[in-house]
Amino acid sequence: MKTIEITDNIYSDIVGHCRREWPKEACGALFGETVNETTMRITGSLALANVARDPHHHFQIDPREWISLLSRIGALDIHRTDDSSGNRTDHPKLAGIYHSHPETPGVPSSEDLDTAWRQLPCFLIVSLQNPYDPSIRAFGFDLSPLKFNEYEIIKL
Repeated sequence: MKTIEITDNIYSDIVGHCRREWPKEACGALFGETVNETTMRITGSLALANVARDPHHHFQIDPREWISLLSRIGALDIHRTDDSSGNRTDHPKLAGIYHSHPETPGVPSSEDLDTAWRQLPCFLIVSLQNPYDPSIRAFGFDLSPLKFNEYEIIKL
């Protein structure tokens, strides 16, 4: 099983954002780094606007915010300078996204399986089904067979 390392502060920031948006679904970006073949460390998060027509049951990241984010982290820079191993050295690395399920468990829905976000390395779902004890679950996506794999979350 793969693992996702996350600090208490980042974990709390993500849960706090989701609580503030309740009863709507919240969404945001995750930044991170690969520790080894089986471990990714989340190094930051950024709350993004949910512009879905029905934000109580769906999320859609604001496309303008998403393009702006990609531009800020250098993902759209075709003239970028990489280090000797081909990695960007001066911008955070996009590790994935998070979103909340305000009233349901933190498991991927059929809509989550059908999203383009599944191409990112990490997909966090925050369940506020029990608002006094929210939970975060982490997933990665496999194309064959078409499914999410759950990752273990380790709080640092």
